[in-house]
Amino acid sequence: MKKDALTVTTLTSTMHDLPLVRSDINNFLNAHYEQQRMRAGRMHPDYGFLWETMTAQHKAGGKRFRPYLCVLAYEALGGSNYHQVLPISASLELLHAAMLMHDDIIDRDYIRHNQLNVAGTYQQHYGLLLKDDSEVMHFAHSAAILSGDLLISDAYQLIIGSTAAPELRIRAAELLGEAIFDVSAGELLDTEAALYPPDYADSLKIAELKTALYSCSIPLAIGGMLAGANDNVQQALRQIGSGLGIAFQLADDLLGVFGTESVTGKSVIGDLREGKRTYLLQRTLQNASPEQLQALDKIIGNADCSHEMADQARQIMIDCGAKAEIESLMTNYVDQANAIVGTLPIADSAQSRMIDFIDQAVWRTS
Repeated sequence: MKKDALTVTTLTSTMHDLPLVRSDINNFLNAHYEQQRMRAGRMHPDYGFLWETMTAQHKAGGKRFRPYLCVLAYEALGGSNYHQVLPISASLELLHAAMLMHDDIIDRDYIRHNQLNVAGTYQQHYGLLLKDDSEVMHFAHSAAILSGDLLISDAYQLIIGSTAAPELRIRAAELLGEAIFDVSAGELLDTEAALYPPDYADSLKIAELKTALYSCSIPLAIGGMLAGANDNVQQALRQIGSGLGIAFQLADDLLGVFGTESVTGKSVIGDLREGKRTYLLQRTLQNASPEQLQALDKIIGNADCSHEMADQARQIMIDCGAKAEIESLMTNYVDQANAIVGTLPIADSAQSRMIDFIDQAVWRTS
Protein backbone atom coordinates (compact mmCIF):
# COMPACT_ATOMS: atom_id res chain seq x y z
CA MET A 1 0.00 0.00 0.00
CA LYS A 2 1.63 3.21 -1.21
CA LYS A 3 0.98 6.41 0.62
CA ASP A 4 0.99 8.47 -2.59
CA ALA A 5 -1.74 6.22 -4.04
CA LEU A 6 -4.13 7.22 -1.28
CA THR A 7 -5.68 10.43 -0.15
CA VAL A 8 -3.79 11.71 2.85
CA THR A 9 -6.12 12.38 5.75
CA THR A 10 -6.18 15.96 6.93
CA LEU A 11 -4.83 16.03 10.46
CA THR A 12 -7.21 17.30 13.07
CA SER A 13 -6.23 20.69 14.48
CA THR A 14 -5.49 19.11 17.86
CA MET A 15 -4.00 15.69 18.49
CA HIS A 16 -4.11 14.68 22.11
CA ASP A 17 -0.75 13.47 23.43
CA LEU A 18 -0.20 10.56 25.79
CA PRO A 19 -0.04 12.58 29.06
CA LEU A 20 -3.33 14.31 28.27
CA VAL A 21 -5.06 11.07 27.19
CA ARG A 22 -3.71 9.34 30.28
CA SER A 23 -5.06 12.12 32.49
CA ASP A 24 -8.47 12.08 30.80
CA ILE A 25 -8.69 8.28 30.94
CA ASN A 26 -7.74 8.32 34.61
CA ASN A 27 -10.38 10.94 35.39
CA PHE A 28 -13.01 9.10 33.38
CA LEU A 29 -12.26 5.73 34.97
CA ASN A 30 -11.89 7.20 38.46
CA ALA A 31 -15.46 8.41 38.16
CA HIS A 32 -16.57 5.04 36.79
CA TYR A 33 -14.93 3.07 39.59
CA GLU A 34 -16.37 5.42 42.21
CA GLN A 35 -19.85 5.06 40.76
CA GLN A 36 -19.54 1.26 40.80
CA ARG A 37 -18.09 1.29 44.32
CA MET A 38 -21.03 3.29 45.64
CA ARG A 39 -23.49 1.11 43.77
CA ALA A 40 -21.87 -2.05 45.15
CA GLY A 41 -21.70 -0.64 48.67
CA ARG A 42 -25.45 -0.04 48.65
CA MET A 43 -25.92 -3.74 47.87
CA HIS A 44 -23.57 -4.94 50.62
CA PRO A 45 -20.47 -3.54 52.39
CA ASP A 46 -18.42 -6.60 51.40
CA TYR A 47 -19.22 -5.98 47.74
CA GLY A 48 -18.27 -2.37 48.22
CA PHE A 49 -14.93 -3.52 49.64
CA LEU A 50 -14.28 -5.55 46.49
CA TRP A 51 -14.74 -2.44 44.38
CA GLU A 52 -12.57 -0.42 46.77
CA THR A 53 -9.83 -2.98 46.23
CA MET A 54 -10.28 -2.88 42.45
CA THR A 55 -10.18 0.92 42.56
CA ALA A 56 -6.95 0.86 44.54
CA GLN A 57 -5.32 -1.35 41.91
CA HIS A 58 -6.54 0.96 39.15
CA LYS A 59 -5.13 4.04 40.89
CA ALA A 60 -1.80 2.36 41.68
CA GLY A 61 -0.48 2.99 38.19
CA GLY A 62 -0.63 2.08 34.54
CA LYS A 63 0.65 3.44 31.26
CA ARG A 64 -2.82 3.74 29.66
CA PHE A 65 -1.21 3.27 26.27
CA ARG A 66 -4.01 1.04 24.93
CA PRO A 67 -6.57 3.86 25.08
CA TYR A 68 -3.92 6.18 23.69
CA LEU A 69 -3.31 3.93 20.66
CA CYS A 70 -7.03 4.00 19.95
CA VAL A 71 -7.14 7.79 20.18
CA LEU A 72 -3.91 8.14 18.20
CA ALA A 73 -5.22 6.11 15.26
CA TYR A 74 -8.60 7.84 15.43
CA GLU A 75 -7.20 11.37 15.34
CA ALA A 76 -4.40 10.57 12.87
CA LEU A 77 -7.05 9.38 10.41
CA GLY A 78 -9.18 12.48 10.79
CA GLY A 79 -11.41 11.71 13.75
CA SER A 80 -12.38 14.91 15.54
CA ASN A 81 -14.87 13.90 18.26
CA TYR A 82 -12.40 13.08 21.02
CA HIS A 83 -14.95 12.98 23.82
CA GLN A 84 -17.11 10.53 21.87
CA VAL A 85 -14.26 8.07 21.42
CA LEU A 86 -12.97 8.42 24.99
CA PRO A 87 -15.39 5.91 26.61
CA ILE A 88 -14.64 3.33 23.93
CA SER A 89 -10.92 3.80 24.38
CA ALA A 90 -11.41 3.52 28.16
CA SER A 91 -13.06 0.13 27.63
CA LEU A 92 -9.68 -1.13 26.42
CA GLU A 93 -8.12 -0.14 29.73
CA LEU A 94 -10.80 -2.01 31.66
CA LEU A 95 -10.17 -5.09 29.54
CA HIS A 96 -6.45 -4.76 30.24
CA ALA A 97 -7.09 -4.45 33.99
CA ALA A 98 -9.25 -7.57 33.85
CA MET A 99 -6.56 -9.51 32.01
CA LEU A 100 -3.98 -8.44 34.60
CA MET A 101 -6.15 -9.63 37.46
CA HIS A 102 -6.60 -13.03 35.85
CA ASP A 103 -2.97 -13.21 34.74
CA ASP A 104 -1.73 -12.48 38.25
CA ILE A 105 -3.73 -15.46 39.52
CA ILE A 106 -2.20 -17.70 36.87
CA ASP A 107 1.30 -16.40 37.64
CA ARG A 108 0.72 -16.48 41.42
CA ASP A 109 1.70 -12.81 41.64
CA TYR A 110 0.33 -10.72 44.48
CA ILE A 111 2.12 -7.42 43.90
CA ARG A 112 1.51 -4.93 41.11
CA HIS A 113 2.79 -1.37 40.91
CA ASN A 114 4.66 -1.93 44.18
CA GLN A 115 1.51 -2.65 46.16
CA LEU A 116 -0.81 -5.56 46.85
CA ASN A 117 -3.06 -6.42 43.92
CA VAL A 118 -6.62 -7.67 44.35
CA ALA A 119 -5.57 -11.24 45.11
CA GLY A 120 -2.85 -10.01 47.48
CA THR A 121 -5.24 -7.74 49.33
CA TYR A 122 -7.76 -10.53 49.77
CA GLN A 123 -5.00 -12.89 50.83
CA GLN A 124 -4.43 -10.58 53.79
CA HIS A 125 -8.15 -10.06 54.30
CA TYR A 126 -9.06 -13.74 54.37
CA GLY A 127 -5.93 -14.58 56.34
CA LEU A 128 -7.66 -12.95 59.32
CA LEU A 129 -10.68 -15.21 58.88
CA LEU A 130 -9.21 -18.57 57.88
CA LYS A 131 -6.44 -20.74 59.30
CA ASP A 132 -5.84 -23.02 56.29
CA ASP A 133 -3.45 -21.33 53.84
CA SER A 134 -4.86 -23.24 50.88
CA GLU A 135 -8.35 -22.01 51.75
CA VAL A 136 -7.04 -18.45 52.06
CA MET A 137 -5.55 -18.67 48.57
CA HIS A 138 -8.72 -20.21 47.14
CA PHE A 139 -10.92 -17.42 48.44
CA ALA A 140 -8.41 -14.70 47.46
CA HIS A 141 -8.20 -16.06 43.91
CA SER A 142 -12.00 -16.26 43.78
CA ALA A 143 -12.29 -12.55 44.58
CA ALA A 144 -9.70 -11.66 41.93
CA ILE A 145 -11.47 -13.79 39.30
CA LEU A 146 -14.73 -12.01 40.04
CA SER A 147 -12.97 -8.65 39.75
CA GLY A 148 -11.69 -9.49 36.30
CA ASP A 149 -15.12 -10.72 35.22
CA LEU A 150 -16.72 -7.48 36.40
CA LEU A 151 -14.28 -5.34 34.43
CA ILE A 152 -14.83 -7.33 31.23
CA SER A 153 -18.55 -6.70 31.63
CA ASP A 154 -17.94 -3.02 32.33
CA ALA A 155 -15.76 -2.73 29.22
CA TYR A 156 -18.77 -3.70 27.12
CA GLN A 157 -21.00 -1.35 29.10
CA LEU A 158 -18.73 1.58 28.28
CA ILE A 159 -19.00 0.80 24.57
CA ILE A 160 -22.78 0.39 24.77
CA GLY A 161 -23.11 3.66 26.70
CA SER A 162 -20.99 5.74 24.33
CA THR A 163 -22.53 8.26 21.96
CA ALA A 164 -20.99 6.72 18.84
CA ALA A 165 -23.34 5.61 16.09
CA PRO A 166 -25.00 2.22 16.79
CA GLU A 167 -23.15 0.46 13.98
CA LEU A 168 -19.81 1.73 15.33
CA ARG A 169 -20.65 0.55 18.84
CA ILE A 170 -21.54 -2.89 17.50
CA ARG A 171 -18.29 -3.11 15.56
CA ALA A 172 -16.25 -1.92 18.56
CA ALA A 173 -17.90 -4.59 20.72
CA GLU A 174 -17.10 -7.22 18.08
CA LEU A 175 -13.45 -6.16 18.07
CA LEU A 176 -13.35 -6.26 21.87
CA GLY A 177 -14.71 -9.81 21.69
CA GLU A 178 -12.01 -10.71 19.17
CA ALA A 179 -9.40 -9.35 21.58
CA ILE A 180 -10.74 -11.47 24.45
CA PHE A 181 -10.82 -14.59 22.26
CA ASP A 182 -7.23 -14.09 21.11
CA VAL A 183 -5.72 -13.18 24.47
CA SER A 184 -7.37 -16.21 26.06
CA ALA A 185 -5.66 -18.42 23.49
CA GLY A 186 -2.32 -16.78 24.24
CA GLU A 187 -2.84 -17.12 27.99
CA LEU A 188 -3.66 -20.83 27.69
CA LEU A 189 -0.66 -21.55 25.47
CA ASP A 190 1.58 -19.57 27.80
CA THR A 191 0.29 -21.44 30.83
CA GLU A 192 0.61 -24.87 29.20
CA ALA A 193 4.15 -24.10 28.04
CA ALA A 194 5.35 -24.91 31.56
CA LEU A 195 4.25 -28.52 31.02
CA TYR A 196 6.63 -29.09 28.12
CA PRO A 197 10.35 -28.71 27.39
CA PRO A 198 11.49 -25.07 27.00
CA ASP A 199 11.91 -25.35 23.22
CA TYR A 200 8.35 -26.67 22.68
CA ALA A 201 6.41 -23.43 23.02
CA ASP A 202 6.17 -20.92 20.17
CA SER A 203 6.98 -17.91 22.33
CA LEU A 204 6.62 -15.38 19.51
CA LYS A 205 3.17 -16.72 18.63
CA ILE A 206 2.21 -16.51 22.29
CA ALA A 207 3.47 -12.91 22.39
CA GLU A 208 1.32 -12.07 19.38
CA LEU A 209 -1.81 -13.65 20.88
CA LYS A 210 -1.30 -12.71 24.51
CA THR A 211 0.01 -9.18 24.06
CA ALA A 212 0.11 -7.78 20.54
CA LEU A 213 -3.47 -8.35 19.45
CA TYR A 214 -5.40 -7.06 22.44
CA SER A 215 -2.86 -4.44 23.51
CA CYS A 216 -1.94 -2.91 20.15
CA SER A 217 -3.60 -4.31 17.03
CA ILE A 218 -7.20 -4.12 18.28
CA PRO A 219 -6.86 -0.64 19.88
CA LEU A 220 -5.40 0.73 16.65
CA ALA A 221 -8.05 -1.04 14.56
CA ILE A 222 -10.87 0.31 16.75
CA GLY A 223 -9.49 3.83 16.46
CA GLY A 224 -9.21 3.52 12.71
CA MET A 225 -12.69 2.04 12.42
CA LEU A 226 -14.20 4.87 14.46
CA ALA A 227 -12.50 7.38 12.16
CA GLY A 228 -13.98 5.68 9.08
CA ALA A 229 -10.79 4.01 7.81
CA ASN A 230 -11.25 1.45 5.04
CA ASP A 231 -10.36 -2.22 5.40
CA ASN A 232 -6.87 -1.80 3.90
CA VAL A 233 -5.95 0.92 6.37
CA GLN A 234 -7.38 -1.06 9.27
CA GLN A 235 -5.31 -4.05 8.20
CA ALA A 236 -2.19 -1.87 8.06
CA LEU A 237 -2.98 -0.64 11.58
CA ARG A 238 -3.23 -4.25 12.74
CA GLN A 239 0.18 -5.02 11.23
CA ILE A 240 1.68 -2.02 13.01
CA GLY A 241 0.13 -3.25 16.23
CA SER A 242 1.52 -6.74 15.71
CA GLY A 243 5.09 -5.51 15.34
CA LEU A 244 4.75 -3.10 18.23
CA GLY A 245 3.08 -5.66 20.48
CA ILE A 246 5.59 -8.45 19.93
CA ALA A 247 8.49 -6.04 20.44
CA PHE A 248 6.75 -4.74 23.59
CA GLN A 249 6.43 -8.28 24.96
CA LEU A 250 10.09 -9.04 24.20
CA ALA A 251 10.99 -5.85 26.06
CA ASP A 252 8.77 -6.97 28.95
CA ASP A 253 10.60 -10.31 29.06
CA LEU A 254 13.94 -8.49 29.22
CA LEU A 255 12.68 -6.20 31.98
CA GLY A 256 11.42 -9.25 33.84
CA VAL A 257 15.05 -10.37 34.21
CA PHE A 258 17.23 -7.29 33.65
CA GLY A 259 14.93 -4.53 34.91
CA THR A 260 15.05 -2.60 38.17
CA GLU A 261 12.32 -3.59 40.62
CA SER A 262 11.92 -0.07 42.01
CA VAL A 263 11.28 1.17 38.47
CA THR A 264 9.24 -1.69 36.97
CA GLY A 265 7.24 -2.35 40.13
CA LYS A 266 7.61 -6.09 39.51
CA SER A 267 10.01 -8.80 40.62
CA VAL A 268 13.09 -9.32 38.44
CA ILE A 269 13.66 -12.77 39.84
CA GLY A 270 10.15 -14.22 39.50
CA ASP A 271 10.48 -15.27 35.86
CA LEU A 272 13.67 -17.18 36.66
CA ARG A 273 12.15 -18.90 39.68
CA GLU A 274 9.11 -19.83 37.63
CA GLY A 275 11.16 -20.88 34.63
CA LYS A 276 8.80 -18.78 32.50
CA ARG A 277 8.93 -19.92 28.87
CA THR A 278 9.91 -16.62 27.30
CA TYR A 279 11.71 -16.26 23.99
CA LEU A 280 14.65 -14.93 26.00
CA LEU A 281 14.84 -18.20 27.94
CA GLN A 282 14.42 -20.27 24.78
CA ARG A 283 17.29 -18.53 23.02
CA THR A 284 19.43 -18.73 26.15
CA LEU A 285 19.01 -22.51 26.41
CA GLN A 286 19.60 -22.94 22.68
CA ASN A 287 22.75 -20.78 22.68
CA ALA A 288 24.30 -21.81 25.98
CA SER A 289 27.33 -24.07 26.25
CA PRO A 290 27.11 -27.41 28.10
CA GLU A 291 28.77 -25.80 31.13
CA GLN A 292 26.34 -22.88 31.06
CA LEU A 293 23.39 -25.26 30.70
CA GLN A 294 24.59 -27.17 33.73
CA ALA A 295 24.65 -23.95 35.74
CA LEU A 296 21.24 -22.84 34.45
CA ASP A 297 19.73 -26.20 35.34
CA LYS A 298 20.21 -25.29 39.00
CA ILE A 299 18.70 -21.83 38.57
CA ILE A 300 15.82 -21.87 36.08
CA GLY A 301 12.62 -23.05 37.73
CA ASN A 302 14.21 -23.13 41.19
CA ALA A 303 11.75 -21.62 43.64
CA ASP A 304 14.69 -20.89 45.95
CA CYS A 305 16.69 -19.04 43.31
CA SER A 306 18.73 -16.38 45.12
CA HIS A 307 19.74 -12.98 43.82
CA GLU A 308 23.28 -14.28 43.37
CA MET A 309 21.98 -17.17 41.27
CA ALA A 310 19.84 -14.75 39.27
CA ASP A 311 22.90 -12.60 38.58
CA GLN A 312 24.69 -15.71 37.29
CA ALA A 313 21.77 -16.48 34.94
CA ARG A 314 21.78 -12.89 33.67
CA GLN A 315 25.48 -13.09 32.90
CA ILE A 316 24.98 -16.32 30.97
CA MET A 317 22.18 -14.68 28.95
CA ILE A 318 24.60 -11.92 28.03
CA ASP A 319 27.60 -14.14 27.38
CA CYS A 320 25.74 -16.60 25.15
CA GLY A 321 24.33 -13.77 23.06
CA ALA A 322 20.67 -14.34 23.90
CA LYS A 323 20.10 -10.84 25.32
CA ALA A 324 21.66 -9.18 22.27
CA GLU A 325 19.64 -11.43 19.98
CA ILE A 326 16.38 -10.39 21.64
CA GLU A 327 17.33 -6.73 21.36
CA SER A 328 18.13 -7.18 17.67
CA LEU A 329 14.77 -8.87 17.10
CA MET A 330 13.02 -6.02 18.90
CA THR A 331 14.74 -3.58 16.54
CA ASN A 332 13.53 -5.56 13.53
CA TYR A 333 9.93 -5.53 14.73
CA VAL A 334 10.08 -1.80 15.46
CA ASP A 335 11.55 -1.10 12.02
CA GLN A 336 8.81 -3.15 10.35
CA ALA A 337 6.09 -1.34 12.29
CA ASN A 338 7.58 2.06 11.52
CA ALA A 339 7.82 1.20 7.82
CA ILE A 340 4.11 0.40 7.69
CA VAL A 341 3.34 3.67 9.48
CA GLY A 342 4.98 5.34 6.47
CA THR A 343 2.32 3.83 4.18
CA LEU A 344 -0.65 5.18 6.13
CA PRO A 345 -2.66 7.99 4.52
CA ILE A 346 -1.97 10.38 7.37
CA ALA A 347 -0.12 13.65 7.77
CA ASP A 348 3.64 13.60 8.35
CA SER A 349 3.20 15.03 11.85
CA ALA A 350 0.83 12.17 12.74
CA GLN A 351 3.33 9.67 11.36
CA SER A 352 6.07 11.17 13.52
CA ARG A 353 3.84 10.98 16.59
CA MET A 354 3.06 7.32 15.94
CA ILE A 355 6.70 6.39 15.28
CA ASP A 356 7.86 8.23 18.39
CA PHE A 357 5.34 6.34 20.48
CA ILE A 358 6.42 2.97 19.08
CA ASP A 359 10.04 3.69 19.91
CA GLN A 360 9.26 4.93 23.42
CA ALA A 361 6.93 2.03 24.18
CA VAL A 362 9.49 -0.61 23.21
CA TRP A 363 12.73 0.98 24.44
CA ARG A 364 11.41 1.70 27.91
CA THR A 365 12.70 1.05 31.42
CA SER A 366 9.42 0.10 33.09
